[in-house]
Amino acid sequence: MSLSTSGAQRGFVRRYLSFAGRATRTTFLPLLFAVLVTLVPLAIAVPPLAALITLVIICPLAAAATRRFHDVGLSGRWLLPLIFVPVLMLTILVLGNSMLTLILVAAIDGSVSDGDISRACIAAETALAWVLGVNAGLSCIAFLWTGVRGPNKYGDNPRRAPDPRRGGQ
Repeated sequence: MSLSTSGAQRGFVRRYLSFAGRATRTTFLPLLFAVLVTLVPLAIAVPPLAALITLVIICPLAAAATRRFHDVGLSGRWLLPLIFVPVLMLTILVLGNSMLTLILVAAIDGSVSDGDISRACIAAETALAWVLGVNAGLSCIAFLWTGVRGPNKYGDNPRRAPDPRRGGQ
């Protein structure tokens, strides 16, 4: 039994941090599935380790997702809410539950109670969760779309027929 890598795996490794070009569903979806199957249980069992692994793989995964968006003719800017909204949510969660927030509010205007801050943070977290959910849903739909046939403004079709002059590769 020999260990060989598929063309999709070799393509991912070769274009690890490249945001240019296009990626097919067969290149991107196994990668996304592997990340989700690994990180979701890990995030439940050992959140700090999952956060560390996420920091390591966020750039290569964003590059692959950007190339997937390019394949369906969309800009990679669709990823920005998927990256920045969770960071903003975490910031609100930390600040909303910290003494620093109470001190800052008291310094500005002493009439705000702890309950007011909690309600404002909960409202902001809820709104951001809806934004994140809608964007994640639309992104998943885009990830499943068939790519644009032929070249588009992001590059050549990655599913083009093999070139007989190059030995079928």
